[in-house]
Amino acid sequence: MTFTISDGSSTVTLCTPDSLTESVSTNLSNIVFNNGNDVQMTYGKANDTLILGGVEYDDAFSIMQSLNTFMENRAPVTVAGLPDSYLNTDYYLTGVNFELQAGYIDIYNYNITLERRFDRL
Repeated sequence: MTFTISDGSSTVTLCTPDSLTESVSTNLSNIVFNNGNDVQMTYGKANDTLILGGVEYDDAFSIMQSLNTFMENRAPVTVAGLPDSYLNTDYYLTGVNFELQAGYIDIYNYNITLERRFDRL
């Protein structure tokens, strides 16, 4: 199985990730009143980070170059084809790491960090 990352003008196809980690951060504010009482208020999500890890077997070097270009452009990318349809949406590509597997010519372990940002209310 595969999934794709597209910046609108070009698309990269990767092997489905072996690992997927999602973390969510929230904007919080703590208000302390004159009488000593305090209230913690949440302003909603700040960002949603998705880290995908897997193994790429085919044409990994050109995929790595394309993903680095996407990241340098700092434009949103669209992810499609992940098993959970909730994750198939627009992100900012914030990290790309490819590591050659020992003893192989074109087999790379990859870690890709994607971030979905939310506007402050």
